[in-house]
Amino acid sequence: MIFYKKSYWISRTWHYSLTEKEFLLNFRVKFLILVKDSVIIFDVDCLLCNRFVQIVSVIDKKDNIYFTRLSGKTANNILSNNKNLLEIDSIIFYLNGNTYIKSDAVIRISKSLGFPYNLMSIFKIVPKSIRDIFYDFVARNRYKFFGKAQKCLISKNIIE
Repeated sequence: MIFYKKSYWISRTWHYSLTEKEFLLNFRVKFLILVKDSVIIFDVDCLLCNRFVQIVSVIDKKDNIYFTRLSGKTANNILSNNKNLLEIDSIIFYLNGNTYIKSDAVIRISKSLGFPYNLMSIFKIVPKSIRDIFYDFVARNRYKFFGKAQKCLISKNIIE
């Protein structure tokens, strides 16, 4: 597919020249933030994270959840108010303008997948501090336990 360079007028004073592909990607990122879709921000190098996201993409039949890398442009746009979240060692779930991290993110993701996966929200009865201790232990040792991914394993609903 060939993309031609076009100019787009964003406002009366701001002229933006992009390829069609760049424009569509840029529009999609801005559109996602405007409509507040669900976005999972994850570590692409982590094999455990890749597998988790791969499972979520298969389970998500309605294609409501989008995926992006922690070091990507979309993550920077979404987390522009919380730059410190880009430094943490956690999966991040952006939903309806709210940002969830660590065990809360996993529980919210399972909740958004519907039955029977939403039953995992039963773990909300365990105090967050205890859940996060377990999460942090796995996160610290994830490369040792599961290894590193050679490439991103998902292709559906991924945005850069």
